[in-house]
Amino acid sequence: YDNALAAIALIACRKPMQAQRIGEALRLAAVGDARLRNAYRAGTVSKKFERNGWWDPQGAHWAQDPYQQGSATGNVAWTALAMLALHRSTAHAQWLDAARKLATWVVDTSADERGAGGFAGGVEGDDADAHKVMWKSTEHNIDAAALFDRLDELEPNRNWRSREKSARQFVDAQWDRASGHFFVGTLPDGITSNRQTSGLDAQLWPNLLRSASSDWRRSLRYVEREHGVNGGFDFNADRDGL
Repeated sequence: YDNALAAIALIACRKPMQAQRIGEALRLAAVGDARLRNAYRAGTVSKKFERNGWWDPQGAHWAQDPYQQGSATGNVAWTALAMLALHRSTAHAQWLDAARKLATWVVDTSADERGAGGFAGGVEGDDADAHKVMWKSTEHNIDAAALFDRLDELEPNRNWRSREKSARQFVDAQWDRASGHFFVGTLPDGITSNRQTSGLDAQLWPNLLRSASSDWRRSLRYVEREHGVNGGFDFNADRDGL
């Protein structure tokens, strides 16, 4: 999602060519690979998508990180949001087509009725040993809610609104009114909220959703108290640095 966010920011900064260059690399992977991976090897983009990895001299084999070869629901949703931003900027159908494909993958792969519903974490591992991630992330569901909300504006007859409601329902369920913060998601059972850690993104991004609850703004005070360190904020709440 780092590159997706860069493309969105470049559009906002009126640098369309740079945004489209990043966007086209993401689009080619989105429509040309079996699924959009969390990471690819850097370099020239072609029809062959180079998987990230390294040579293991001790085992004499090509090694790959399961997360990098996986497809996280949030990363896929962010890429689709970048495609929609490029579609809004250019009105070219190719961007909407890519966003639709990515959103459909999220629905087909990650939709999860356990507990508060929403969407699970995606897939980890390469194709030969890929397995579904069974925990659910508040951040991922925020991303999904934003994606389906924007798709529904463009395609109101494609059932995107029900998907947005499912993701939003999960986000709502992770709001802890007593402490004024969001749980990061669930344990692998898909039901039990993970109370062992805290995530900065899960506190901030819900406030960017359409019709965000005004009560959610209390999470900003929680962030200052639990994530604040000298000079900025720690991602988690151990406050050991930026």
